[in-house]
Amino acid sequence: MQTQPWLGIEGQEATLKEKPREAVDGVDITFFIKLYNYGHSPAIDIVSSIPHETFGGRFGREPRSLSKTLCDAADQDSKTVDPEYGPELVVWPGTSHEYRIDVHSQSFAGTYATGCFSYKSRSGDIHDTFFVYRIGMDRGDPNGEDHTLRITGIELVSMQPLQ
Repeated sequence: MQTQPWLGIEGQEATLKEKPREAVDGVDITFFIKLYNYGHSPAIDIVSSIPHETFGGRFGREPRSLSKTLCDAADQDSKTVDPEYGPELVVWPGTSHEYRIDVHSQSFAGTYATGCFSYKSRSGDIHDTFFVYRIGMDRGDPNGEDHTLRITGIELVSMQPLQ
């Protein structure tokens, strides 16, 4: 029987609660996901390492070096949580927590958002979950007058617990 926390992402689609914000050098996108604890112990001191810049172009299989780099950064942040002020964020077994993600894309044709959540078990062991989201975008009808940038979907491509 599993006795450690296992933090995953609930559902395949992320929630977009505000319109993307266009800038000279790209677009800023804010979306929300639900972290869910599938384990049997609380996930404590959850911290994230999510690059603000997205990964444009094709993204087949996430490179092992990217997941390691992001999760190593999150692990360092997790180690520096000051216990005197209480845990950063706790997700109890069988519950979820809405988490905000802000990214910037230089591409207007779609992109990928990557990141890693690091969290501790009660024993203090550090665990990681790496994720990749595909963000679809379009500008409406190219022959019409409406060229408003639209997010066509934010879909979970990969989620991997790492040891």
